[in-house]
Amino acid sequence: MKIIKIITVFLTISLNYISFAQEPEPASFFPTQVGNVWQYYGAVTLWHNWSILQDSVAEDGYRYFYIGFERYPGQESWQYRIDSASNIYSSPETWEDTFFRSDTDSGDVWTRYNRPYFSYYSWIYNIYQDVVFGKSSIVKVVRSGPLHPDSGGNDFYDTEQYFASGFGVIYYKEEAHGELILKGCIINSDTFGVVTSLENISYDISEGFILKQNYPNPFNPATTIEFFLPQSAEVNISIFDILGRQVVIFFDGWMNAGIYRYKWNANDLSSGVYIAKLKANENIKTIKMLLIK
Repeated sequence: MKIIKIITVFLTISLNYISFAQEPEPASFFPTQVGNVWQYYGAVTLWHNWSILQDSVAEDGYRYFYIGFERYPGQESWQYRIDSASNIYSSPETWEDTFFRSDTDSGDVWTRYNRPYFSYYSWIYNIYQDVVFGKSSIVKVVRSGPLHPDSGGNDFYDTEQYFASGFGVIYYKEEAHGELILKGCIINSDTFGVVTSLENISYDISEGFILKQNYPNPFNPATTIEFFLPQSAEVNISIFDILGRQVVIFFDGWMNAGIYRYKWNANDLSSGVYIAKLKANENIKTIKMLLIK
C-alpha cells in the first residue's frame, strides 16, 4: 500500500509538472520582435502582409508597435500597444480597444470597448492543442460581438480570431471583410510555412483581370492556381485536358473582387498538358500546366 501511495504521488507531481511545462507564456500569443512578418491570404481582402517595423516603450509603461502594411504602402502607423500583462490594445486614436487578453482561459469574457449606449465584448470560445507549421502550439479561439455570451451571444458574433502560441493570429474572420489565413511567417528570424517576396504576391490593379501561372509547374500531383478579380463577376474556373475534355470544375457562380487560390490535386489523372480556363463575365484567360508523374 505504501509503495502504491508513493507511485501515485510521483505520478501526480509528474503530470502536474508536464501540464505546467506545456502552458505557453501569455506573450507568445503575440510575438513582438521587430522584423517579424506575417503573410495571409483571403478570398475577399487584398491585404496580405504586415510586419513589425519598430517598437517603443513610452513613459506610461506601455510598449507600442509600429506596423507596416505592404498592401498599403505609406499607411504604416502605430497600431498596437501591450501592457505588462501582455494584454494587447488597438485603435490608436484612443487605445480603447482591448484586442486580446493573453492570460485567459476558456470561457473568460472581457469588455473590448465601451461607448455611449453600446458595448462590445470578446471571449475565449475554445482552447485546444494543435500543430502549426510542424510545431506544437496552443490555440485560443476568440470571438467578439455586441452581445455578452451569457446573454445569448456565444453563437452570435461578427469576428473570430485564432491566436496560436508562438505565432500570433493564424486565422481571422470578419462578417464584413471575409477571412484571412496565415500562409507563412517569420518569427524571431525563423521562417514557418511559405513566405513569398512582395514582388511575387503583389498585383498591379491597373492590369485588371489576372490569371497567374500555376505553381509549382511542372507539378506532381498537386499545384495551386491563383487569380485576381478587380471587381465582382460571374466566374467559372475549369480544367481541360489537351483534347479539350473538361476534367474539373472548380467554381461556377458569383465572386466578389479579390485574390483567390485553388489547390488542384491531379492524383487520378495521367501525365500530360492540362489547360486551366478562367472566365469572369466576358473575360477569358487560360494557362498551360504540365503534370509529370
